[in-house]
Amino acid sequence: MKKIFLLFLAVTLLDSCSSIQKELRKGNYDDAFTKALRRVRNNEGKDKYGLLLEEAYAKAYARDMQQINFWKKTGNPVYLENIYNTLDGIRQRYILVSPVLPIHITSKNRDAVFQNINDNDLIDAKTKAAEYLYTHAMKLLETKNRFDARDAYNELLRTNELYPNFRDTNAQLQRAYEAGLSHVILQVANLSETVMPVGLEKELTTIDLIGLNSFWVKFDEKADTSVYYGYRVLVKLSRIEAGPEQVLKNKYTDSKKVEDGWEYVLDAKGNVMKDSLGNDIKTKKYKTISCDVIETVQKKESTIGAVVQFFTANNELIQSVPVSSVANFQYISATAIGDLNALSDASRAKLQHTLPAAFPMDTDLIMQAGENLKPFIKSAISSYVTLLR
Repeated sequence: MKKIFLLFLAVTLLDSCSSIQKELRKGNYDDAFTKALRRVRNNEGKDKYGLLLEEAYAKAYARDMQQINFWKKTGNPVYLENIYNTLDGIRQRYILVSPVLPIHITSKNRDAVFQNINDNDLIDAKTKAAEYLYTHAMKLLETKNRFDARDAYNELLRTNELYPNFRDTNAQLQRAYEAGLSHVILQVANLSETVMPVGLEKELTTIDLIGLNSFWVKFDEKADTSVYYGYRVLVKLSRIEAGPEQVLKNKYTDSKKVEDGWEYVLDAKGNVMKDSLGNDIKTKKYKTISCDVIETVQKKESTIGAVVQFFTANNELIQSVPVSSVANFQYISATAIGDLNALSDASRAKLQHTLPAAFPMDTDLIMQAGENLKPFIKSAISSYVTLLR
Protein backbone atom coordinates (compact mmCIF):
# COMPACT_ATOMS: atom_id res chain seq x y z
CA MET A 1 0.00 0.00 0.00
CA LYS A 2 2.86 2.37 0.87
CA LYS A 3 4.47 1.72 -2.53
CA ILE A 4 1.20 2.47 -4.28
CA PHE A 5 0.86 5.74 -2.36
CA LEU A 6 4.42 6.78 -3.23
CA LEU A 7 3.82 5.94 -6.86
CA PHE A 8 0.60 7.99 -6.87
CA LEU A 9 2.42 10.91 -5.25
CA ALA A 10 5.21 10.76 -7.81
CA VAL A 11 2.72 10.73 -10.71
CA THR A 12 0.81 13.66 -9.15
CA LEU A 13 4.00 15.71 -8.71
CA LEU A 14 5.08 14.96 -12.26
CA ASP A 15 1.70 16.00 -13.63
CA SER A 16 1.74 19.22 -11.58
CA CYS A 17 5.23 20.10 -12.78
CA SER A 18 4.18 19.47 -16.35
CA SER A 19 1.17 21.79 -15.92
CA ILE A 20 3.32 24.61 -14.53
CA GLN A 21 5.98 24.17 -17.25
CA LYS A 22 3.24 24.28 -19.88
CA GLU A 23 2.04 27.64 -18.53
CA LEU A 24 5.63 28.94 -18.59
CA ARG A 25 6.09 27.88 -22.23
CA LYS A 26 2.84 29.63 -23.16
CA GLY A 27 3.97 32.83 -21.43
CA ASN A 28 1.27 32.57 -18.77
CA TYR A 29 3.71 33.50 -16.02
CA ASP A 30 1.09 34.64 -13.51
CA ASP A 31 -0.81 31.35 -13.82
CA ALA A 32 2.43 29.41 -13.47
CA PHE A 33 3.34 31.52 -10.42
CA THR A 34 -0.05 30.84 -8.77
CA LYS A 35 0.16 27.08 -9.32
CA ALA A 36 3.76 26.82 -8.13
CA LEU A 37 3.05 28.96 -5.05
CA ARG A 38 0.18 26.66 -4.09
CA ARG A 39 2.55 23.64 -4.24
CA VAL A 40 5.21 25.39 -2.20
CA ARG A 41 2.65 26.35 0.45
CA ASN A 42 1.67 22.68 0.68
CA ASN A 43 5.39 21.84 0.99
CA GLU A 44 5.23 19.41 -1.94
CA GLY A 45 8.59 18.66 -3.60
CA LYS A 46 9.96 21.93 -2.26
CA ASP A 47 13.11 22.07 -4.40
CA LYS A 48 11.29 21.35 -7.64
CA TYR A 49 8.41 23.74 -7.05
CA GLY A 50 10.66 26.31 -5.43
CA LEU A 51 12.66 26.50 -8.66
CA LEU A 52 9.50 26.68 -10.77
CA LEU A 53 8.12 29.41 -8.50
CA GLU A 54 11.38 31.35 -8.81
CA GLU A 55 11.34 30.97 -12.60
CA ALA A 56 7.70 32.05 -12.97
CA TYR A 57 8.25 35.05 -10.68
CA ALA A 58 11.44 36.11 -12.50
CA LYS A 59 9.84 35.88 -15.94
CA ALA A 60 6.76 37.82 -14.82
CA TYR A 61 9.02 40.45 -13.23
CA ALA A 62 11.14 40.73 -16.41
CA ARG A 63 8.06 41.02 -18.60
CA ASP A 64 6.57 43.78 -16.42
CA MET A 65 9.82 45.74 -16.17
CA GLN A 66 10.33 45.50 -19.93
CA GLN A 67 6.87 46.96 -20.48
CA ILE A 68 7.50 49.70 -17.90
CA ASN A 69 10.79 50.67 -19.56
CA PHE A 70 9.04 50.87 -22.92
CA TRP A 71 6.37 53.20 -21.53
CA LYS A 72 9.04 55.38 -19.94
CA LYS A 73 10.96 55.64 -23.22
CA THR A 74 7.89 56.93 -25.07
CA GLY A 75 7.82 59.92 -22.75
CA ASN A 76 4.03 59.94 -23.05
CA PRO A 77 2.47 60.83 -19.67
CA VAL A 78 -0.67 58.89 -20.57
CA TYR A 79 1.26 55.76 -19.55
CA LEU A 80 2.05 57.00 -16.02
CA GLU A 81 -1.03 55.28 -14.57
CA ASN A 82 -0.09 52.04 -16.35
CA ILE A 83 3.43 52.28 -14.98
CA TYR A 84 2.19 52.65 -11.41
CA ASN A 85 -0.38 49.84 -11.76
CA THR A 86 2.24 47.48 -13.17
CA LEU A 87 4.74 48.34 -10.42
CA ASP A 88 1.99 47.80 -7.86
CA GLY A 89 1.24 44.46 -9.50
CA ILE A 90 4.87 43.41 -8.93
CA ARG A 91 4.57 44.53 -5.30
CA GLN A 92 1.35 42.52 -4.86
CA ARG A 93 3.01 39.46 -6.34
CA TYR A 94 5.88 39.82 -3.85
CA ILE A 95 3.39 40.16 -0.98
CA LEU A 96 1.84 36.84 -2.03
CA VAL A 97 5.16 35.01 -1.98
CA SER A 98 6.48 36.66 1.22
CA PRO A 99 4.81 34.28 3.72
CA VAL A 100 6.76 31.27 2.34
CA LEU A 101 10.15 33.03 2.24
CA PRO A 102 12.91 32.13 2.49
CA ILE A 103 12.69 29.17 0.14
CA HIS A 104 15.90 27.20 0.39
CA ILE A 105 16.81 25.22 -2.70
CA THR A 106 18.75 22.28 -1.20
CA SER A 107 19.94 20.94 -4.53
CA LYS A 108 21.45 24.33 -5.38
CA ASN A 109 22.50 25.18 -1.83
CA ARG A 110 20.95 28.66 -2.06
CA ASP A 111 17.78 30.58 -1.41
CA ALA A 112 15.37 31.33 -4.24
CA VAL A 113 15.52 34.98 -5.42
CA PHE A 114 12.43 37.23 -5.69
CA GLN A 115 12.92 40.88 -6.63
CA ASN A 116 10.65 43.47 -5.05
CA ILE A 117 9.88 47.10 -5.91
CA ASN A 118 11.51 49.92 -3.99
CA ASP A 119 9.02 51.85 -1.85
CA ASN A 120 10.24 55.20 -3.10
CA ASP A 121 9.89 54.12 -6.73
CA LEU A 122 6.33 52.98 -6.11
CA ILE A 123 5.37 56.17 -4.28
CA ASP A 124 6.98 58.30 -6.99
CA ALA A 125 5.07 56.44 -9.73
CA LYS A 126 1.82 56.77 -7.79
CA THR A 127 2.29 60.51 -7.29
CA LYS A 128 3.15 61.11 -10.95
CA ALA A 129 0.09 59.13 -12.06
CA ALA A 130 -2.20 61.11 -9.75
CA GLU A 131 -0.66 64.42 -10.86
CA TYR A 132 -1.14 63.56 -14.52
CA LEU A 133 -4.73 62.34 -14.13
CA TYR A 134 -5.72 65.42 -12.13
CA THR A 135 -3.99 67.87 -14.50
CA HIS A 136 -5.40 66.19 -17.59
CA ALA A 137 -8.89 66.20 -16.08
CA MET A 138 -8.62 69.95 -15.50
CA LYS A 139 -7.66 70.47 -19.15
CA LEU A 140 -10.63 68.40 -20.27
CA LEU A 141 -12.97 70.51 -18.17
CA GLU A 142 -11.70 73.66 -19.86
CA THR A 143 -13.10 72.53 -23.25
CA LYS A 144 -16.69 73.02 -21.98
CA ASN A 145 -17.62 69.82 -23.81
CA ARG A 146 -19.84 67.45 -21.83
CA PHE A 147 -18.19 64.33 -23.23
CA ASP A 148 -14.79 65.68 -22.19
CA ALA A 149 -16.31 66.44 -18.79
CA ARG A 150 -17.37 62.80 -18.47
CA ASP A 151 -13.86 61.66 -19.33
CA ALA A 152 -12.57 64.13 -16.74
CA TYR A 153 -14.97 62.65 -14.19
CA ASN A 154 -13.61 59.15 -14.80
CA GLU A 155 -10.01 60.36 -14.55
CA LEU A 156 -10.77 62.14 -11.28
CA LEU A 157 -12.32 58.95 -9.94
CA ARG A 158 -9.07 57.12 -10.72
CA THR A 159 -7.14 59.95 -9.08
CA ASN A 160 -9.23 59.45 -5.96
CA GLU A 161 -8.48 55.74 -6.01
CA LEU A 162 -4.77 56.54 -5.94
CA TYR A 163 -5.00 59.34 -3.36
CA PRO A 164 -8.41 60.02 -1.73
CA ASN A 165 -9.30 63.71 -2.27
CA PHE A 166 -5.98 64.43 -3.98
CA ARG A 167 -5.81 68.22 -4.01
CA ASP A 168 -9.50 69.15 -4.39
CA THR A 169 -10.59 66.08 -6.33
CA ASN A 170 -13.95 65.74 -4.58
CA ALA A 171 -14.98 69.28 -5.52
CA GLN A 172 -13.74 68.79 -9.09
CA LEU A 173 -15.68 65.52 -9.35
CA GLN A 174 -18.90 67.41 -8.64
CA ARG A 175 -17.92 70.07 -11.16
CA ALA A 176 -17.18 67.43 -13.83
CA TYR A 177 -20.44 65.62 -13.11
CA GLU A 178 -22.51 68.75 -13.50
CA ALA A 179 -20.66 69.70 -16.68
CA GLY A 180 -21.15 66.21 -18.12
CA LEU A 181 -24.89 65.96 -17.48
CA SER A 182 -27.35 65.97 -20.38
CA HIS A 183 -30.41 67.90 -19.24
CA VAL A 184 -33.66 67.07 -21.04
CA ILE A 185 -36.89 69.02 -20.75
CA LEU A 186 -40.18 67.15 -21.28
CA GLN A 187 -42.91 69.27 -22.87
CA VAL A 188 -46.47 68.86 -24.18
CA ALA A 189 -47.99 70.75 -27.10
CA ASN A 190 -51.63 70.52 -28.21
CA LEU A 191 -51.91 70.66 -32.01
CA SER A 192 -55.35 69.02 -32.12
CA GLU A 193 -58.53 70.94 -32.77
CA THR A 194 -59.79 70.16 -29.26
CA VAL A 195 -59.18 72.31 -26.22
CA MET A 196 -56.89 70.39 -23.89
CA PRO A 197 -58.53 69.76 -20.48
CA VAL A 198 -56.97 71.58 -17.56
CA GLY A 199 -54.43 69.30 -15.94
CA LEU A 200 -53.76 67.08 -18.97
CA GLU A 201 -50.36 68.66 -19.67
CA LYS A 202 -49.28 68.08 -16.06
CA GLU A 203 -50.65 64.54 -16.20
CA LEU A 204 -48.61 63.68 -19.30
CA THR A 205 -45.38 65.16 -17.95
CA THR A 206 -45.58 63.52 -14.54
CA ILE A 207 -44.45 60.16 -15.82
CA ASP A 208 -41.82 58.23 -13.88
CA LEU A 209 -38.94 60.54 -14.76
CA ILE A 210 -36.73 58.93 -12.11
CA GLY A 211 -37.03 55.68 -14.03
CA LEU A 212 -35.91 57.46 -17.21
CA ASN A 213 -32.97 59.22 -15.59
CA SER A 214 -29.53 57.68 -15.93
CA PHE A 215 -26.18 58.70 -14.50
CA TRP A 216 -25.48 61.16 -17.30
CA VAL A 217 -29.06 62.01 -18.42
CA LYS A 218 -31.56 63.93 -16.29
CA PHE A 219 -35.16 64.74 -17.25
CA ASP A 220 -37.14 67.72 -16.01
CA GLU A 221 -40.87 68.24 -16.37
CA LYS A 222 -40.51 71.89 -15.40
CA ALA A 223 -37.88 74.13 -16.93
CA ASP A 224 -35.12 75.37 -14.65
CA THR A 225 -33.81 78.74 -15.85
CA SER A 226 -30.38 78.00 -14.36
CA VAL A 227 -29.97 74.85 -16.49
CA TYR A 228 -28.93 74.49 -20.12
CA TYR A 229 -31.14 71.94 -21.82
CA GLY A 230 -29.25 70.09 -24.49
CA TYR A 231 -32.33 68.18 -25.58
CA ARG A 232 -36.10 68.53 -25.64
CA VAL A 233 -38.69 65.77 -25.73
CA LEU A 234 -41.98 67.08 -27.07
CA VAL A 235 -45.25 65.14 -26.73
CA LYS A 236 -47.21 66.61 -29.61
CA LEU A 237 -50.95 65.91 -29.27
CA SER A 238 -52.48 65.52 -32.72
CA ARG A 239 -55.90 64.13 -31.79
CA ILE A 240 -58.08 64.50 -28.68
CA GLU A 241 -61.55 63.02 -29.09
CA ALA A 242 -64.37 62.05 -26.74
CA GLY A 243 -67.77 60.53 -27.52
CA PRO A 244 -70.29 60.27 -28.91
CA GLU A 245 -72.49 58.81 -26.19
CA GLN A 246 -74.10 55.59 -27.42
CA VAL A 247 -77.15 53.83 -25.97
CA LEU A 248 -77.87 50.41 -27.41
CA LYS A 249 -81.10 48.58 -26.58
CA ASN A 250 -81.37 44.84 -26.83
CA LYS A 251 -84.38 42.66 -26.03
CA TYR A 252 -84.20 38.89 -25.72
CA THR A 253 -86.13 36.10 -24.02
CA ASP A 254 -84.87 33.47 -21.61
CA SER A 255 -86.98 30.29 -21.40
CA LYS A 256 -86.82 27.14 -19.33
CA LYS A 257 -88.81 23.90 -18.90
CA VAL A 258 -90.04 23.35 -15.32
CA GLU A 259 -92.13 20.67 -13.59
CA ASP A 260 -95.84 21.38 -13.47
CA GLY A 261 -97.39 18.59 -11.37
CA TRP A 262 -98.21 15.14 -12.76
CA GLU A 263 -100.75 13.21 -14.85
CA TYR A 264 -101.94 9.61 -15.32
CA VAL A 265 -100.54 7.53 -18.13
CA LEU A 266 -103.43 6.35 -20.33
CA ASP A 267 -103.56 3.39 -22.68
CA ALA A 268 -104.95 3.47 -26.21
CA LYS A 269 -108.51 3.16 -24.91
CA GLY A 270 -108.13 6.08 -22.53
CA ASN A 271 -107.88 3.98 -19.41
CA VAL A 272 -105.31 4.61 -16.65
CA MET A 273 -102.42 2.20 -17.01
CA LYS A 274 -101.33 0.03 -14.05
CA ASP A 275 -97.90 -1.17 -13.01
CA SER A 276 -97.11 -4.80 -12.08
CA LEU A 277 -98.43 -4.21 -8.55
CA GLY A 278 -101.68 -2.77 -9.76
CA ASN A 279 -100.85 0.85 -8.95
CA ASP A 280 -101.81 3.73 -11.25
CA ILE A 281 -98.89 4.90 -13.38
CA LYS A 282 -98.22 8.60 -13.14
CA THR A 283 -95.76 10.82 -15.07
CA LYS A 284 -94.40 14.31 -14.43
CA LYS A 285 -95.84 17.23 -16.35
CA TYR A 286 -93.62 20.06 -17.67
CA LYS A 287 -94.33 23.54 -18.86
CA THR A 288 -92.17 26.22 -20.46
CA ILE A 289 -91.76 29.48 -18.61
CA SER A 290 -90.18 32.61 -20.12
CA CYS A 291 -88.96 36.05 -19.20
CA ASP A 292 -88.16 39.00 -21.44
CA VAL A 293 -84.91 40.87 -20.73
CA ILE A 294 -84.56 44.45 -21.91
CA GLU A 295 -80.84 45.25 -21.87
CA THR A 296 -79.39 48.76 -22.11
CA VAL A 297 -75.71 49.13 -23.04
CA GLN A 298 -74.12 52.56 -22.64
CA LYS A 299 -70.81 53.24 -24.41
CA LYS A 300 -68.46 56.15 -24.70
CA GLU A 301 -64.84 56.32 -25.78
CA SER A 302 -62.04 58.86 -25.72
CA THR A 303 -58.87 58.72 -27.82
CA ILE A 304 -55.60 60.60 -27.66
CA GLY A 305 -53.20 60.44 -30.57
CA ALA A 306 -49.74 61.93 -30.25
CA VAL A 307 -46.18 61.80 -31.46
CA VAL A 308 -43.13 61.85 -29.19
CA GLN A 309 -40.42 63.96 -30.81
CA PHE A 310 -36.78 64.33 -29.81
CA PHE A 311 -35.04 67.66 -30.50
CA THR A 312 -31.55 69.02 -29.92
CA ALA A 313 -31.03 72.42 -28.30
CA ASN A 314 -30.80 73.81 -31.87
CA ASN A 315 -34.34 72.50 -32.54
CA GLU A 316 -33.04 69.77 -34.83
CA LEU A 317 -35.47 66.82 -34.97
CA ILE A 318 -33.65 63.58 -34.07
CA GLN A 319 -36.47 61.05 -33.82
CA SER A 320 -40.24 60.86 -33.97
CA VAL A 321 -42.38 58.09 -32.43
CA PRO A 322 -46.21 57.89 -32.80
CA VAL A 323 -48.19 56.87 -29.70
CA SER A 324 -51.89 56.64 -28.85
CA SER A 325 -54.25 55.48 -26.14
CA VAL A 326 -57.95 54.86 -25.56
CA ALA A 327 -60.22 55.09 -22.52
CA ASN A 328 -63.55 53.25 -22.62
CA PHE A 329 -66.75 53.65 -20.63
CA GLN A 330 -69.30 50.85 -20.77
CA TYR A 331 -72.28 50.32 -18.46
CA ILE A 332 -74.93 47.61 -18.73
CA SER A 333 -78.32 47.79 -17.06
CA ALA A 334 -81.38 45.64 -17.58
CA THR A 335 -84.99 45.06 -16.59
CA ALA A 336 -87.01 41.84 -16.77
CA ILE A 337 -90.67 41.19 -17.61
CA GLY A 338 -92.11 37.76 -16.99
CA ASP A 339 -91.24 34.78 -14.83
CA LEU A 340 -87.87 35.57 -13.23
CA ASN A 341 -87.30 31.83 -12.64
CA ALA A 342 -86.63 31.49 -16.35
CA LEU A 343 -83.56 33.75 -16.23
CA SER A 344 -80.04 32.42 -16.82
CA ASP A 345 -77.22 33.28 -14.43
CA ALA A 346 -75.82 35.75 -16.97
CA SER A 347 -79.16 37.55 -17.22
CA ARG A 348 -79.54 37.66 -13.43
CA ALA A 349 -76.10 39.35 -13.20
CA LYS A 350 -77.28 42.09 -15.55
CA LEU A 351 -80.22 42.83 -13.28
CA GLN A 352 -77.80 44.10 -10.62
CA HIS A 353 -78.16 47.43 -12.39
CA THR A 354 -81.72 48.24 -13.37
CA LEU A 355 -81.21 51.91 -14.18
CA PRO A 356 -78.81 53.52 -16.68
CA ALA A 357 -75.80 55.43 -15.31
CA ALA A 358 -74.76 59.00 -15.98
CA PHE A 359 -72.24 59.25 -18.81
CA PRO A 360 -68.79 60.53 -17.75
CA MET A 361 -67.84 64.05 -18.75
CA ASP A 362 -65.65 64.39 -21.84
CA THR A 363 -62.86 65.90 -19.77
CA ASP A 364 -62.88 63.00 -17.28
CA LEU A 365 -62.65 60.38 -20.02
CA ILE A 366 -59.91 62.33 -21.81
CA MET A 367 -57.92 62.55 -18.57
CA GLN A 368 -58.23 58.77 -18.25
CA ALA A 369 -56.92 58.36 -21.80
CA GLY A 370 -54.05 60.65 -20.81
CA GLU A 371 -53.23 58.39 -17.86
CA ASN A 372 -53.30 55.40 -20.22
CA LEU A 373 -50.98 57.22 -22.63
CA LYS A 374 -48.19 57.74 -20.08
CA PRO A 375 -46.69 54.21 -20.28
CA PHE A 376 -46.50 54.54 -24.08
CA ILE A 377 -44.72 57.89 -23.78
CA LYS A 378 -42.26 56.42 -21.30
CA SER A 379 -41.65 53.39 -23.53
CA ALA A 380 -40.97 55.65 -26.53
CA ILE A 381 -38.48 57.75 -24.54
CA SER A 382 -36.80 54.65 -23.09
CA SER A 383 -36.35 53.20 -26.58
CA TYR A 384 -34.44 56.25 -27.80
CA VAL A 385 -32.91 57.61 -24.58
CA THR A 386 -29.42 56.85 -25.96
CA LEU A 387 -30.00 59.68 -28.45
CA LEU A 388 -30.03 62.09 -25.51
CA ARG A 389 -26.53 61.32 -24.26
